[in-house]
Amino acid sequence: MRFIFGLVFFVIIGALMSAGCTQSQPGTSASMEQSQAAVPTGVGIAPPSAIESYAPPPVDIAVSAQINEKDQLDKSISVFFSGGRGQKMVRSSWVVIQRDDGSIERVDLTPEVQHEVILKGSDGEDLVRVYAEYFDGNVYQIAEKNVRMRLRV
Repeated sequence: MRFIFGLVFFVIIGALMSAGCTQSQPGTSASMEQSQAAVPTGVGIAPPSAIESYAPPPVDIAVSAQINEKDQLDKSISVFFSGGRGQKMVRSSWVVIQRDDGSIERVDLTPEVQHEVILKGSDGEDLVRVYAEYFDGNVYQIAEKNVRMRLRV
């Protein structure tokens, strides 16, 4: 009889441990996946919620990106993935540009050193943010810059 009670006890404990937590905590990857579900992949127009501010990655797994100035002729903005200590932990990265006219666009950026994307900027000031999603599901903001046309003197 004790054997049956012991067996039932371990089966119940095992089921509880394998079930885990079914609710996502605020700020976890499940809530981030929901917020990113509406953002299209590749090149496209992103909803206003796509411009979100995330924390930078921890120093021991940090990666970075370089956002260059606007080209004077065609208003293009080049963005480079610079890599870093945590480069092998990055699943994907992308760039979001919010132009002066309010339009928002998301462009995928391959997380390889010196991989480049070129964005079409506006005549005014544009906000460019670069994000990285790690294999553990965490999303970090790795670069941000307000880019405007340089004044010629």
